[in-house]
Amino acid sequence: MIKIFTIFILISFSYPSIGQAPNFTYESINGIYCTPSTIKFTQTTSGSPTGYVWIFGNNRISNSVNPITSYITAGTYTVRLIVIYKKYTLEVSKTIVINPAVVAHFGYDRNAICTPGQINFSATINSSITSYEWDFWFCRAATAED
Repeated sequence: MIKIFTIFILISFSYPSIGQAPNFTYESINGIYCTPSTIKFTQTTSGSPTGYVWIFGNNRISNSVNPITSYITAGTYTVRLIVIYKKYTLEVSKTIVINPAVVAHFGYDRNAICTPGQINFSATINSSITSYEWDFWFCRAATAED
């Protein structure tokens, strides 16, 4: 009987109580997940934690309940939340993807812009854009004939 009681005590102190689970959500401050991006993390942990350790994957850490961090470089980051309870710690991790900012430049055939006829436009973009959509809105001055 003593052996069974000892095993029961060891099991009950080794495993966390049901209902205590670490979790978190995140969202971009401006709704965009491109560089640079500032992300707000919100812990949604159950139970009664006594502390938090956030490891953001961008060489920054925090002990705040709901921290904010910035990602300057595009990439895939693993964010870890370690939740500290009175007698143990639990951990959860999630992946966040920060995309490179798209930078587009366009040019035109300057010699043709002031003469009637076709004007040639060109574009250069720093990412793998698969299609373009050009939207030309022309405004002309009103004349006496209008």
